[in-house]
Amino acid sequence: MLSPALTEEMNKRMRIKWTEISTVYAGPFSKHCDLGALRKLFKSFGPVRSMSLVLETHQPHFCVQYEVLEAAQLAIESLDGTVVEDTCIKVQRPVTELTLDCDTLVNELERDSENRGAVYLAGVSRTFKERLLQQSSLFLGLEAVILPKDLRSGKPKKYCFLKFKSFSSAQRALSILTGKDWKLKGRHALTPRHLHSWLRSSPPESRRPPGLRVVPPPSEQQALQALKVDYPKIAAWHWGRKIGKLYCSLCPGTLCLILLPGTESTHGSLPGLGLMGIKNEEESVAPNICS
Repeated sequence: MLSPALTEEMNKRMRIKWTEISTVYAGPFSKHCDLGALRKLFKSFGPVRSMSLVLETHQPHFCVQYEVLEAAQLAIESLDGTVVEDTCIKVQRPVTELTLDCDTLVNELERDSENRGAVYLAGVSRTFKERLLQQSSLFLGLEAVILPKDLRSGKPKKYCFLKFKSFSSAQRALSILTGKDWKLKGRHALTPRHLHSWLRSSPPESRRPPGLRVVPPPSEQQALQALKVDYPKIAAWHWGRKIGKLYCSLCPGTLCLILLPGTESTHGSLPGLGLMGIKNEEESVAPNICS
């Protein structure tokens, strides 16, 4: 049984990790760069939660925090190593203890059975759904059109997810929708539906808790105090290892379900999260679920 403190810590770290892997740094840019054009460029990949100019470096950089992981991944794939504002820029995620395995995580999410038939699109208009239905013969196997709305205004946002029956149908639709007739930006989806719902119901995290410090304390008393402070992180890591070993020992085709219950604390109410999947035959490495 997980303690309330450990449950809260695991939920918090999950939200922070998702925020960090949905953030990109881009640059360098000229000191006389067109900020308006750059803002428009980065917003074209998906909904932006925040955008700031980093001036502590020799040349300016942009820090863009996207609302969805797909937008951040699309920005990296589209812009990294390209020439923008007459400068070859690098687009990358922040490097922290929570993002060190993000490439592995993205690859696992792309292979997830729920995501293989799903497509993410940015830059959709209000008439997108009507146009899509009018040309439905081009998009065989289309099962669902998910158009997220702004929680405050109720207006549809400029991105969507399309769910298809098969990977091949999704791939064919993606090539059409990102072509010259539709001129949309998109890629295969990365975020399962249940995780979208959980992230929307959780408050955004902009500050990351400090990492586990490896500093020898001057006394045994301080060592015990430091261990007590960092205990939730150590316990979360320990449980993550246990779950990983259990997952590796399961037979292919086993239904796996992990429940992180919600908590009530002085810091507010946190919703619970359920993770479910079926172990495939080709999986040999357990996903890093609880980091």
